[in-house]
Amino acid sequence: MVGGKLHLRADSPMIYEELIKIIPSSATAIGLIIGLVQYRRAQIWKRMEFAASLVRRVASDNELTLAITFLDWRHRHFVVPDKYKPVAAGHLQFCHSHEALARVFSMSSRENLPETGMLDLKPEEITLESMIYIDIFDRFFEYLEEVNSFIEMGLVNKADVKLLSYWANRIVNLKYTQTYIFVEYLKYYELNGVLALSHVANC
Repeated sequence: MVGGKLHLRADSPMIYEELIKIIPSSATAIGLIIGLVQYRRAQIWKRMEFAASLVRRVASDNELTLAITFLDWRHRHFVVPDKYKPVAAGHLQFCHSHEALARVFSMSSRENLPETGMLDLKPEEITLESMIYIDIFDRFFEYLEEVNSFIEMGLVNKADVKLLSYWANRIVNLKYTQTYIFVEYLKYYELNGVLALSHVANC
């Protein structure tokens, strides 16, 4: 006892008893931290892999690829996709243009259906080209809606799907003669996920 305080020698049995009590709890804490770090890394890796699979789907899905090609080209001849050949009346190609795209997605090309109260293409606007455009882009919109829902659920990071955000941005901002081609269509059919995803490209 020195100055009212208990001092233990290094070889005192009490020191070893205290160390024996402390070491297991410290080891447990360190093991827990290591486990949490490894778990976090695994979660990030899984999230990035999932995001990469979403991006890769564009290249592996012919309809999604075709939608992007329609956005890229203002005017070009395309081979009629196989699924439309039975109704193509022998046509092997069709002429794509942003002018035709704007007409198909214009709300003025639609009329109210009495049986549903919803807008749909007027009979005179129903052509092979309009069927292809609507089918292809509705599929693309559905895909982008799905991606945006994954972002909102926290399953995908915005930065990991920046390329898809770019295409959503292209859709929202594509114009023909100073008129947005898709915006009114997206709003009418409440495709808000596409609109939201387009903003990610600017973040």
